[in-house]
Amino acid sequence: MEHRPIDLMHFRGMPSPLRGKNVGLLDDLFVLPELRETGVVVQLIQQLSPEAADK
Repeated sequence: MEHRPIDLMHFRGMPSPLRGKNVGLLDDLFVLPELRETGVVVQLIQQLSPEAADK
């Protein structure tokens, strides 16, 4: 089995002047074209959700 990166997700915390607190921001989300519409993005977002809730 070949192991290779299939996605890249750049997430960071940042201050929100409107909310008066830090929020999470997803800057970039890339998935190999042949793996789009296979559920990979849903899995990434599900894994990110707990992290984002902490931000």
